[in-house]
Amino acid sequence: MPVLSGIYFAPTGLIDDPPVVLIHGAYGSHLDWPAALRRMKGARVLALDLPGHGKSAKPGRNTISDYAGDVLRFLDALHVECALFVGHSMGGAIAQMLALDFTERVTGLVLIGTAARLLVNPAILANLLTDTDGIARKIARWVWSLNAPPEAIQHTYAQIMALDPLITLGDFQACSTFDVMNRVRTIHVPTLIIVGAEDRMVPYNESGNLAAQIKGAQYVRTPNTGHMVTLEASAAVAAAIDQWRTEHAQKNG
Repeated sequence: MPVLSGIYFAPTGLIDDPPVVLIHGAYGSHLDWPAALRRMKGARVLALDLPGHGKSAKPGRNTISDYAGDVLRFLDALHVECALFVGHSMGGAIAQMLALDFTERVTGLVLIGTAARLLVNPAILANLLTDTDGIARKIARWVWSLNAPPEAIQHTYAQIMALDPLITLGDFQACSTFDVMNRVRTIHVPTLIIVGAEDRMVPYNESGNLAAQIKGAQYVRTPNTGHMVTLEASAAVAAAIDQWRTEHAQKNG
């Protein structure tokens, strides 16, 4: 797989298809996206590893704005002028920042398990470096629904433990300082918002408020799923995005 501007990415689709950029969340990688989304029909999908994550070059960042700048530099290197951005959790914050500060680069947003502000449990910020194992175990439980299989929780725990804890901490610091509550109503690109009904990291009422603030946004609440809704209900999420993209294309066709 190729690397541009220090960012590793997994491309699918044809170069002339409309570009779709997948931006993962804290401590994640492009593999957090299920195949149904990485191989989206009729799209040139670019699934990224943010700096410091997966196979991308270090270091990571500790502000959403810095991550947004990295994504833009990557797109410039690829000569992609504008794209549909699909962001999960921290990735959704990055997508919002792009829509607010670089509107001309954004054709639409799909925001999953995210909000206009991302409240971080203080224990994560205070104890991540001194009790990495304990915090990793807590996060691994919190991001899945109560009925998630143990192997899913174990996978997330292993994923966090495999990453440099300074990078994970930087991600959560970036989330903790992200707050565009007073700006989000100025987003005027087509937007789809998806949330897991049992999300314990970003409560659905926060995502619901985001939907209420963005004019014309569609809101999908998926039952029996947690923060990792993209993996717990991959088929439903992919179907919702596919339907929304089709409706948007028809309106603008």
